[in-house]
Amino acid sequence: MTQEIRFAHVNLVARDWKRLAGFYTDVFGCKPVGEERDLSGPWLEEAVAVPGARVRGIHLAFPSGRPDGPTLEIFEYE
Repeated sequence: MTQEIRFAHVNLVARDWKRLAGFYTDVFGCKPVGEERDLSGPWLEEAVAVPGARVRGIHLAFPSGRPDGPTLEIFEYE
C-alpha cells in the first residue's frame, strides 16, 4: 500500500510573530491563511515537550502557492 506524502508547511519560530509575518506579507506578498493561532494545553505541552507552552502565530500562503499549501507557519512561544 502506498501513502501520499505531502509537503504541508515550513515552520519559523520568532520572537515577534506579527513583525515577521508583516515582513513576509509586505516584501514577498504572502497572504494569511485561516485564523491567527493561539494554542495551549496539555496536548501542546506533550507535542512540543515544553511544560506550560503557549504558541501564537499564523500560516501564510506563498504568492504563487496552491490553495492547499504549502504554507509558511510563523509561531512565537510564550
